[in-house]
Amino acid sequence: MHKGWSLWLVACGGKEPELDWLVEPLEMGSYASETGYLFEDPQSTWFAAEHVLPSLRWSVPASNIPLYLWEDVLSGEDVMDAGSCPYLTVQDGKTTWSANCRSQEGYNWTGQVSVTKEDTDTWRIEHWEFDMEVSSDRDERHFDWVLLDGEVRYVTGDDDPLARQAQANIHIEAPGYWAGAFQPELDSAWSDMNLTGIWEAQATGAGEKWRIEAHADLGSRSGFSTSSDALHVEDSCAGEPRGQAVFIGNNTARLEFEGADGCNGCAQLWIDAERSPNACQDGR
Repeated sequence: MHKGWSLWLVACGGKEPELDWLVEPLEMGSYASETGYLFEDPQSTWFAAEHVLPSLRWSVPASNIPLYLWEDVLSGEDVMDAGSCPYLTVQDGKTTWSANCRSQEGYNWTGQVSVTKEDTDTWRIEHWEFDMEVSSDRDERHFDWVLLDGEVRYVTGDDDPLARQAQANIHIEAPGYWAGAFQPELDSAWSDMNLTGIWEAQATGAGEKWRIEAHADLGSRSGFSTSSDALHVEDSCAGEPRGQAVFIGNNTARLEFEGADGCNGCAQLWIDAERSPNACQDGR
């Protein structure tokens, strides 16, 4: 199901990256491949950025988004029957949820999810593998269906030098979930979303320095690649990093964040090398 892939450095015209990752990447394949995302204004650029950059909406989007759907949405008491639908097995450090069943609340489960946990001398590793679809025909359902397919590896270190790394190749479908929260843009993006890439943080004295090589497909908006080799998330301003990130889709965009110097939830924006109004978290 997975395709062969290699990471790319978008800031260098599609050349192979020369980043030396602290944790050797796995061969995961690449679901995300579209390049038609249009960076047309501050709002569309910020919307793209929060799906791939740390601390804008999710601390680590590549791991937070699929695990949010699994742990907060699908694992709710009114969606699954804990321990039976799906049924749970644990063996040799690997926990597996397997299903071909209908829960008491009327959700149809098909497939498997597993997590393998490992502690080494310096790292703690969680490797999640997804091949699960959940749907329902009940009138008051929480979503039309949720499909999770692919894998995410999350590694945390002892801050010498690795703080954490997420590697992902994940396909997500969750139509209807965000519609109930009156967020149509999120509902559209999450109806057919792919996230592929590596997000790696090193500890600094005042927070974390992130290096990112990633690609995202956001539903009907299409996809884009992004890269940053020094994006700092500072303890004194956790919701706004410091540094810049480059995005390439149907056109190009660049965001420059001030971090603790501004800490106002905004970034300077260039679209196709022309200065645009600032992009902001609240759309102002």
